[in-house]
Amino acid sequence: MYKSKAVKLISIIISFSLLLSVLLIGCGNEKEEAVTGTTDTAPDTSAAQSTEKLDPAELTWCIMNSEQKDLDTVLKDINVYLQGKLNAKLNLEIYDWGQYDQKMQLKIAGGENFDLCFTTFSWVNKFQQNVTKGAFLPLDDLLENYGQNIKKIIPEKYINMARVNGKIYAVPNYQITAMSKSIYFKKDLVDKYKFDYKSVTKMEDLEPLLDQILKNEKGMTPININKIWEGELYVYCKGYGVKFPDKVGPIEIYEDGKGGYTYSDQPSEAFKNYLRLMRKWYLKGYIRKDAASIDTDDSYMKAGKDAVMIGGTYKPGDDIDMSNKYGYPIVSQRVTEPVVQPGASLSACTAISATSENPERAMMLLDLLNSDKVLFNKMVFGIKDRHYKQIDENTVETIPDSGYKLDAWEFGNQFNSFYMKGQAPGTWEETIKYNESAELSPMAKINFIFDTEPVKTEWAKIQAISDEFMPSLTTGTVDPDKNLALMYEKLEPILPKLMEEVKRQVEAAAKNNK
Repeated sequence: MYKSKAVKLISIIISFSLLLSVLLIGCGNEKEEAVTGTTDTAPDTSAAQSTEKLDPAELTWCIMNSEQKDLDTVLKDINVYLQGKLNAKLNLEIYDWGQYDQKMQLKIAGGENFDLCFTTFSWVNKFQQNVTKGAFLPLDDLLENYGQNIKKIIPEKYINMARVNGKIYAVPNYQITAMSKSIYFKKDLVDKYKFDYKSVTKMEDLEPLLDQILKNEKGMTPININKIWEGELYVYCKGYGVKFPDKVGPIEIYEDGKGGYTYSDQPSEAFKNYLRLMRKWYLKGYIRKDAASIDTDDSYMKAGKDAVMIGGTYKPGDDIDMSNKYGYPIVSQRVTEPVVQPGASLSACTAISATSENPERAMMLLDLLNSDKVLFNKMVFGIKDRHYKQIDENTVETIPDSGYKLDAWEFGNQFNSFYMKGQAPGTWEETIKYNESAELSPMAKINFIFDTEPVKTEWAKIQAISDEFMPSLTTGTVDPDKNLALMYEKLEPILPKLMEEVKRQVEAAAKNNK
């Protein structure tokens, strides 16, 4: 599977929530032939057969990615295929990584018509905030009538993570659900300095390599940290012995060992120490001076100017995936234990807009994309021999500068995809086992997702305070002790009501899931 391509906004949910996103990879094929994956059952064609009587429909799907110069050619091919399947035409609106969140906020605020969009729990185009605004349609009836393949393919427990107040508001992009964090290294540099990256279990273990890069590699940034990537999650590296908590904003939730829960609304010593380490690194020059103002700047990685990158969510096949993505050898080390957080399946998902004029056809398209490997691979990789080459029955290779390559984690069922050249067969099966090995967090056990509506005023204030302080804190730009204290002074009047509501909702979820 693939990881997310770009990285994450430091807003309140990101600052405090560990419900993260994962990034996945995908490939394409034009032939209707067997593809390694978990969806071996032929798709239910009843919905497709009924579309013969449907009027033509045009669907707009909003995603984030880089500019695709050959997009029109691919869409023409896709739409020939969709004409026969759904009597529908697809338009893809692609916004750049750093612009997507703002563009979607503007579209939604303006009541603009579109049909489908990429949404996440805590990264961009945030799921729960949009549900609260009424931006997304409830999907229960649509799934029942037009999403039978989705219901067969995606485990119910993951679909249920998209419920708010009992209603489903998104379809998970079926992929890795367990979360653990990785650190990525340019292989030539770890080889050059004989750095044992596999021995890294905590952030301080990186310092010998970062020192070498700073001293000897002119023009190279020792470590890629910016305001979007949630580096503070590395508080929970194996070497620190600190366990992932569940969090709602600044509220941490733990099992008390007696069948109940304990809560904290204050920053932990581990988090304070992390901020102090980032400050030390910033002052030493390991981190870019403009880090707090950088959104999703992938240019340094693409140019090979970042020696170390943090912010990645581990998945089997990481090294090959990242190497293919950036065009040079990359190696990685997983530094936290796998855990399934509540809402884990919402790290990448697809919603239907409340402004959609064709919600039924939008669900049909989602259902087809989850079950139809040909369509899935067209969406991700384009046209065979123009945008990719077939290596063998299950493997493809991208054609450089072909003008089209999207990311499988933005669409449907990841396990429909071919393997990339160099990717080990069996990666999908390994990923499934990895998901199964992960421990459920306390809140995942009761399928708890916090509803912000009862405290929407407080929640907005918390987010504004986080946006004010967290980017500069987590990048080491400011003194952590002084500024963290200032942030919590502003949070203090808000936290009692939030704590009361968190406790109320946790108790209700625990009762409902007994």
